[in-house]
Amino acid sequence: MNQHASASSPITPTNTIEPNPLALSYQPRRLRGAVLSVAWNLAWLALFLRAGLADPQSPWLHPAIAQPPGWPLYIIVFYFLYAIINFPIDLWYGYLHERQFGLVKQGLRAWGRDWAIGAAQHGLMFVIGSCLIILLQIHTPHAWLFYAAAAILALFLTSTFFAFDLIPAGLFQFEPADQPLVARLQRLIHPLATPLPRIVIFSHAELRDFSGGLAGLGPRQTLLISRPTIELASNALLRFVLLHEMGHRRFHHLLLGSLLGWAFVTTGLIVGDLFISRFAPGSLASPMYIPRLAMVITCSMIASHPLLAYLGHRLEYQADRFYLRHGGTPEEMKLALEELSRRNLARTDLTRRRQSIVQAMPTPARRLHAAEKYFTQFAEPPGH
Repeated sequence: MNQHASASSPITPTNTIEPNPLALSYQPRRLRGAVLSVAWNLAWLALFLRAGLADPQSPWLHPAIAQPPGWPLYIIVFYFLYAIINFPIDLWYGYLHERQFGLVKQGLRAWGRDWAIGAAQHGLMFVIGSCLIILLQIHTPHAWLFYAAAAILALFLTSTFFAFDLIPAGLFQFEPADQPLVARLQRLIHPLATPLPRIVIFSHAELRDFSGGLAGLGPRQTLLISRPTIELASNALLRFVLLHEMGHRRFHHLLLGSLLGWAFVTTGLIVGDLFISRFAPGSLASPMYIPRLAMVITCSMIASHPLLAYLGHRLEYQADRFYLRHGGTPEEMKLALEELSRRNLARTDLTRRRQSIVQAMPTPARRLHAAEKYFTQFAEPPGH
């Protein structure tokens, strides 16, 4: 191993990618959209609470929702207001903004249909989860957090295990990869002898991205690859994507990610209960607990996001190192990331440190820098 490689060695022109002017305009807008969405929701939740719509002492509201079906209806109305209030931001950043950059070609009616389906599916999960929390608080007031944490863990693991099966019907067209394609992809990752998992090609009339990733756990794990990737991507990009995903598979990153997600959500639930029990104890075991919990969990997730981003970066770097250990090179990785960035409008310049700590994925420049450092160390014979 090279003992002289510095951990703070600079990122040089050899491990950077020429910035894409379109991506330089597109990616900051996406980041602003995410920040605006969080601020918008916090402001709405604060206004909702300030207006007394979650006041357990309200003489007109409390009697109406004290018993079923009143409190499930309250949760449904709460989520409906959330969806309607977020619709303008979703419309601007999810459709009109994407259309400006040619990333969406479907009509407004088709986008609105997809938005409504997604909102309904999320709403169903939100209502069921909220009702479960209230029922646990009513029937097991001293142990409800334990049961809630266990239920959330079961939900995370089950949804991760069946992730491919849970993709909404009609969102994409799926087609299992035929044997010649599987053989071609297997040859690309030689000398890795591990067989690829089940491969499914997904497509959509508007899909143009080069994308691929694992979904599911154990025998249900599936490697999803977009049709544009199969038909248009170079062998260098395909080899990088395949070996990178095999790295995620080798180190069980999907399971680890599921457990990390559960840990952060459960921590938010515990923190939320501590705050609400202290400042609004009258809302326990009632639907008015849910808006307060939503506010605290949102703040908790904002505070923990840099740590989540850091852990996400570590997983990506580990998968990149797996690629390098099984035939990949920094030069080929650079070509693959350049191709991927051009197609997907990914930002390739070296972002500021304060930007990198909130981005779930490290930039290509940082990935290449880490890859060259590792490859230099890995390539040298022991004792050299």
